[in-house]
Amino acid sequence: MPSLSCTLPKNDGTNLSNPQPSPRKQTSTINKAVPLPVDAHPRFDNKRDRLSTIDRPLSPNPAPERPLKPITTNRPTKSFLQDREHLATTLLTAIDQKVMSGKLSTATASTGGLKLIWSTKLRTAAGRAHWTRVKRPLGTEEQHDVKIELSTRIITSEEKLRDTLAHELCHCATWMIDKNPNANHGKQFKQWYPFPLTSSVG
Repeated sequence: MPSLSCTLPKNDGTNLSNPQPSPRKQTSTINKAVPLPVDAHPRFDNKRDRLSTIDRPLSPNPAPERPLKPITTNRPTKSFLQDREHLATTLLTAIDQKVMSGKLSTATASTGGLKLIWSTKLRTAAGRAHWTRVKRPLGTEEQHDVKIELSTRIITSEEKLRDTLAHELCHCATWMIDKNPNANHGKQFKQWYPFPLTSSVG
């Protein structure tokens, strides 16, 4: 009998019982670099700044902030600037005579009396009193040295000047007359304060 021969195809790894088409090769894009925008590229790799362009304002020149309104202060009138030294001396004498019975002037007679100093550097307070006790020989009356500093920046009217002088002289009264150098704004201070100033002093 003649022999039959058949040639089987080579097995290429496919399943003959369930033949399926071979999958297409997929190209991977994982390693491919995606170009960044020109403006954003250096910002992503900057170690000092990890913010991307998404986190930044869109406009390279943001709108400027609104300027703050300057604080308006009452400027002294020309007449007050011309008369403030004479007015301060007059008010000082009136407060001492009417409220302290002239005791402050008497206690500072040997040191030049109550001295007033107008200061351009005093900006945190309208006035400041500087007091020291003067050493005296035995048998003589106690004397004091007082300088009252007044702010040219804050005291811009006669009313502010009167209130400031009354306040500082009340401190001097507690130090010199009541002999209490540690008194602040307590009971002794309020006993000296002339209320109302317009009727007590003027």
